[in-house]
This record gives sequence, C-alpha cells and structure tokens, in this order.
Amino acid sequence: IQTLPEGYDTVLGDMGIGLSGGQKQLLAYTRLILARPKIAILDEATSNLDSYTENLIQENMKKFLTNCTTIIIAHRFSTIQDVERLILIENGEIKAIGSHQEIYESNEYYRKLYDIQNKAFLSPDK
Repeated sequence: IQTLPEGYDTVLGDMGIGLSGGQKQLLAYTRLILARPKIAILDEATSNLDSYTENLIQENMKKFLTNCTTIIIAHRFSTIQDVERLILIENGEIKAIGSHQEIYESNEYYRKLYDIQNKAFLSPDK
C-alpha cells in the first residue's frame, strides 16, 4: 500500500486491476484481519503467494483471528497441514476427517497426494 501512488487513498480498478495475484491476496488477508469476522471461508487463498509469505500469513491469522472459525479450501498441503481438523473430500464425498497426521496415516489416497507434492517441493531438480 505504501508503494502505491496515493498510498491508502489510491483508487484501484475493478477487481483490483493493477495488482498482481499475490498483491490481491495480501490485500484480502489484510481486510480479513482488520474485519475480525466470526467465520471466514478461504478458497485457494494463498495460491499466488510464495511459501515464505504464506507462512507469515498463517502465523498472523493464528495471532489475530483467534476467535474465528476458518474454512480453508486448498490443494497445497503447506496451507492445511497445521489446521485443527481436516476434511478430505474426494469426488464430492467425505473420505476422512481428522488431523493431518491422522489422515496421513489412515488414508492411502491422501498419503500419496501428500508424498507427491512434498517430493516435488523438496526435489533439488526444481
């Protein structure tokens, strides 16, 4: 915000035109934290952020949204593995409910997806 021509008074275009995907997501998180809602639904809300920024966002959400029920829809395991409760949905059907560790240990589909993503993320070839 401080780098925008008029700071907080800068008028943005429709749908945040002029901002990158990551900037739009950071602005949305800032608004969420300032609004302090009782319930928040986040759908792929960190998909345009790097891992470092995603981690900062998660830490701040834990700090500032302590009384907020948050529903997170995500494909990146880094986004969801520290949540209180996961619900694994496959083809529209609930397949498992529990912590990351519980579902990882009990559900082969989840375990395969996690291992594939983790391997790709940690691969030195990438």
